[in-house]
Amino acid sequence: MRRILAVLISLGALIGTARLVLPATAGPDAEPPGVRRQLAFLRAALDGGAAEDAQQLFPEGYFFSHVLYGLARVELGMREPADRRAEALHEARWALARLESAEGRAPPSTRA
Repeated sequence: MRRILAVLISLGALIGTARLVLPATAGPDAEPPGVRRQLAFLRAALDGGAAEDAQQLFPEGYFFSHVLYGLARVELGMREPADRRAEALHEARWALARLESAEGRAPPSTRA
């Protein structure tokens, strides 16, 4: 009985390690699992002031938060057929507009 339990625990640990170590991609054309949910969460966080909060933690917080969100949207849009890229394009343009705003172009020491 102990041996079976040890094997099950070891198997669970091995599966957990594999999920952490192996990349969660779906190839160059398919959408990686969970990306849309993560981007929806990030957009809600940005709308709620996450970029301004990140600015308090490190000098480039506002800038990096929007750049990474926008680039992730671009990457996701590039995986879509041309006629289904509207949402990704809209979101990437939103992030770019935030970067081109006065707050996005301000020197790091004067932001938020």
